[in-house]
Amino acid sequence: MTAHDDTERLHRVLTALASASGGRSGMKLVLPEVASVFDSTEVVIRVDDETKYSYGKADVPVIDRGAGRLRIGELHGLVAPLLEDGYLLVARRSPDFDDADLEMLAGFASALELFVRMWRASDSERHAAERGHRQAVENVRLLDSLIERQRLLERLTRLQRSISHRAPLQEVLDAVCHGARELVGDEVVGVRLIDPEDPGVIEMKAFVGVPEHVLDKVSRTPVGFGAGGRAASENRLVIVYEYDRSENTITALKEDGLQSAMAAPVHEHGEPVGSLVVATYRKGRRYSQVEQEVLFAFAEHVSIALSDSKTVEALREAQRVKEMFLAMVSHELKTPLTAIMGTLRTFKRHDAVLQGELRESMLDSAILRGEQLAHLINRLLIGARAELANVVQDIDLGELIHSGLQGFEEMGVVIVDAIPSMTVRADASSIQGALGILLENAIAHSPPGSQIHIRTRTYVDELSIEVINQGELPDGLDSKALFQPFQRGPDARSSGVGLGLYIALRLVQASGGSIDVRTDEGFVIFNLRVPLKVVQPTPDSSPL
Repeated sequence: MTAHDDTERLHRVLTALASASGGRSGMKLVLPEVASVFDSTEVVIRVDDETKYSYGKADVPVIDRGAGRLRIGELHGLVAPLLEDGYLLVARRSPDFDDADLEMLAGFASALELFVRMWRASDSERHAAERGHRQAVENVRLLDSLIERQRLLERLTRLQRSISHRAPLQEVLDAVCHGARELVGDEVVGVRLIDPEDPGVIEMKAFVGVPEHVLDKVSRTPVGFGAGGRAASENRLVIVYEYDRSENTITALKEDGLQSAMAAPVHEHGEPVGSLVVATYRKGRRYSQVEQEVLFAFAEHVSIALSDSKTVEALREAQRVKEMFLAMVSHELKTPLTAIMGTLRTFKRHDAVLQGELRESMLDSAILRGEQLAHLINRLLIGARAELANVVQDIDLGELIHSGLQGFEEMGVVIVDAIPSMTVRADASSIQGALGILLENAIAHSPPGSQIHIRTRTYVDELSIEVINQGELPDGLDSKALFQPFQRGPDARSSGVGLGLYIALRLVQASGGSIDVRTDEGFVIFNLRVPLKVVQPTPDSSPL
């Protein structure tokens, strides 16, 4: 199903709701459309502990209110909250629903909730009209409400279309600000989001109507101050009347004469990350229930846009890394393979005349290229292992370290400091693989003949293994960047594509650990840390 199809089906659902004269006729029109959108066989709307409307033949049991996916016998179910004590549920045999379906269902539930409230209000107004002269006044109010809701419907439809078509996030936020300003009527509107680098600060990401002379003062403010800051920190709708006399407000806006403000929280994956704020300089402003619902509806679309934007960004980054990985590995595999194949073709055509040193040289070159190819493939297999489940075993700590250094200690350049005597429970294979990579990296980047130290420390719940070699980190390269794939220092003496440190980190992370790096007076120190569980500590061993 394409984004265009989603938008068209959403439009049909909303059109069916808008054309209905009441709740019963509206649900008869909309439930088949909802079922069509989700390819579902059953749709249930339950309100106030009673099934109000249903579509389909299956006997769907009563469930707890709440948003999410669930199983109902052989059916895959999806549920979103509706009104104060109800829910909207769709179910089908297969396939299972995903997060995009959940977000779409939440949007439908929000739209249904607005119309259910509207129909309730409409029914109430019709009953009141029978009691006399107030009929005309109430009808006028109802008409205004319907007009507002129609305008809200049009705005939300356009926003949903922008989100479905992957419009830039800033464009969606700007559209939300203009739509809220038009429907609520306040001259100041803003979207504020908590700064992920400084969670104590909330900053303006989109706005309309903020006076220029206070913009710099209100662009970044402490979380918990002002209607927007409080809505984000308290995760609820916040209304502030008599702004200049209220506490926990923004000083610049108070001094500028702001009178009233209302803010609804904005979420990302269920957690509050900001707010949508409307405010005015007009005295005596009061916010109606309809206006509060309008603000909530726009805030919900900001939440959907934020989550969708992060998902798209993550998918694009994953695709970029995948393409880079495949391109680099294909190149590195092709280079030695081309040399090997060239040597084989030469032997096939000219074997009779190839003699002596030339023959030996060509064979040695082919063998070397084959070894490089095997080394790269082995690295890739080790990296793939980091994605698998850990194999935890009880092992002597000294054996764990020395097994990881096997083949290197014989070179005469590795010095191993004293290792505490104890038996530990750990993923030995992952730790040994990462330790071997760190030692190989140290040899490749240290001066020829220099010594490499291995220092082991144990703490209450952590094992630390340091690999120390002479050298410096590459200039201008962040330490975290060293662990990205295809990073190679300019002084490296080994052949490879720069996958070693990346694979070592993945191996250690699979065991719940980490690797960091620092420099100290001409030495580079890689510190491998993993959780430690001592199985049988000896009496003479103690944490260092």
